[in-house]
Order: sequence, then structure tokens, then C-alpha cells
Amino acid sequence: MKILVAMDSFKGSATSKEINQAVADGMKKINPQAEISTYSVADGGEGTTAAFYENDLGQLMEVMTLDLFNQPISAKYVLFDEKTVVLEVAETAGIHFLSEEKENKYASSFGVGDMLRRINEKHPEIEKFIIGLGGSGINDAGIGMMQALGISFKKNNGEEIVYGTTEIEEIMEIDTSGFKQALATKEFILLSDVKNPLTGPSGATYIFGKQKGVIDLEKVDQALQHYAKVLTTKFKIDYSKVESTGAAGGIGISFLYFLNSHFVSGAEYITEMLALKEKMATVDLVITGEGKMDRQSAYGKLPTIIAQLAKSQQKKVIAVVGDASEVTTENYQAGIDLILSLLRGPMTLKDSIEQTKKLASQTGEDIMRIMKKL
Repeated sequence: MKILVAMDSFKGSATSKEINQAVADGMKKINPQAEISTYSVADGGEGTTAAFYENDLGQLMEVMTLDLFNQPISAKYVLFDEKTVVLEVAETAGIHFLSEEKENKYASSFGVGDMLRRINEKHPEIEKFIIGLGGSGINDAGIGMMQALGISFKKNNGEEIVYGTTEIEEIMEIDTSGFKQALATKEFILLSDVKNPLTGPSGATYIFGKQKGVIDLEKVDQALQHYAKVLTTKFKIDYSKVESTGAAGGIGISFLYFLNSHFVSGAEYITEMLALKEKMATVDLVITGEGKMDRQSAYGKLPTIIAQLAKSQQKKVIAVVGDASEVTTENYQAGIDLILSLLRGPMTLKDSIEQTKKLASQTGEDIMRIMKKL
């Protein structure tokens, strides 16, 4: 029996590689002869770089840069080939850098721009940047990133605005004269798993701001609306309603205006880069999954993309999830044959997180027992 396992990370519990291996270990206990291939996957969020280097697609490297509060850190990226690099916004501006001691209004994407600049200086031959947008803790619409790349955002008195969101509404002028032209000709592929626009009820702030610690959602949303108006006035085009500009605290809006950028589905892009469809050709079963599966998962989320690739080749598909409480018929209609939850009884969130790998291994055993009966 040949099985392909490609599960998204269970955020806060296990990486894609870890959860894949745990399920595979469980299956091996029941059927040691099974041929099981595991592939780290991601949708443009947490684990994007790992989806490349853990599958032997590129070389893992590091660069010294700054986090979202401009503190020195070492950030990882992948040199995919001599002309392509892969990185995550979360490496420098991830939500994991936030703390109760520092308010979100001071969080900036400056480190993202600094990282881009340093990578480009280290590898001037690079022509393409593949960037995972998920997992960010910022809400400054990429203004900090552009400040790091030489763009100046000036207030009425001619002074530069401070990092973060507190003075975005005071931007009166955007000065591009100091822009690092070395990045102007590069291509930026933005991997996103969300379709939200920059502002409004379904925008960056109202949908994602609260989980990042944004306190006054209305004020920050209005600040981003102001930024969008200033950009529209300067460049004579309005990108603020473009899908996915609300990802990563609105960072995409700055990418679109100042850099040669475009959005793609992170899940589709990564599965294609990994050639998962081709690798499914000879297997009997495909196993995918994610931390929580619900109705939204049926519309372009990673497990559904993988399931549809499998179904195009008439493969059986099982999804392993941490929380199946909101699974609907739409998840099954999207291409999944069976959805299994890790939980085996009442359990606290803390205990379930601590026991994720053990529970995943037990679920792997269950899967193999099912397969032996078919």
C-alpha cells in the first residue's frame, strides 16, 4: 500500500513535518510494509519556507535583521535557486513577537523591508522573491517596510511619521526619491490564503486586528483608509479593493504600489512547486488535514486544494484535523472522503496541544485499520 501524507501545520501544536510524521508512525505500527511518503506543506503562512527546504527545494539561510519592534533578530529564508528566494513576513513581523508589554500600535513592518534589502545586497543576482504573507502581527499596511527601503512618509510639518500605526492618518506626502532602486526590477510573488481587501468590515483591521492586539479598530481602519487615499492621489490608481490586500496587516497594498508584485493562492502555488499532483499518481491513499476544519476550508484552503488534486486522479482522501466541530457537507463535497478528529474524548485545549503528536499517531493507527478492511 502506498500513501502520501501532506498536512498543514497545527498552529501552536505541531509543524507540518511533525504532524505528518506522527500520522505516518501510527500507520507503520499497524502495517510496517506500507510505503508512506510525507511532504511538508503550507498555504503562504507559517511553514512556507519549511515547505521548500524540508522537501529539498533550496538551501536554508539566515540574515540579521529586525523584528516588528525593531529589535535585532536572525531571520531564515530559502535560496531556492540562483535567481529565486523564498521568505515569510512572519520571520520578522510574526504575531509571535507581540507581547503584553508592547502595544501593537508600535509594531512595524520595517524589518520586512530591511530583510528584503539585506537579502538583495547579499544576493544581487536574485530576480524573484516568493513571499508568504501569513502569521503576521503587524497592521501598518507595509509602510514600515517601505520606510526601510527608502520611501519617506511625511506629515504636514515635513517630519517623518513614526513606526507603527499611530501617525498614519497624518501622512500628507510620500517621497519616493530615496527608494532603493535595486529592488525596483525584481518580481515579488505574494502567497496568500485570504481574500480580504485593505479596509472596511472585511478588511485587514476589522477581521485580523483584534487577534494582533489592535485596540481601536475603527481608528486604525480609518488610518489605512487615509493611506489608501494618499496612494491613490499620488499614483492615480486605487488598489485598496483588490483581493488579498488585507493580508498581513495590509502589507500587500504597499507591495502593489511600490514593487513589481502580484498575489497568488499560497496553497495552489506551493502544491504546484512540490509537484504533489504528479507524486499522487501511484499512491492508493492521500492524507491531508489542518488544525481546524470548517465550512471556509472548502473554499481554497490547503487541504481542499490537495484533496482536489487527489480526486482528479480518483484517489481516496482522508483529512485529519484537530477540531472537526464545524465540519459541514461542503467539506466532503470539496473532495474529502473521510474527516477524522484527533480528539478521543473530553480534553482541555492545553492537554490537546501537548498531546497532539500522540493523538495524531493514534489516528494514523485508526486509518490503517480502516484501510485494511477496505
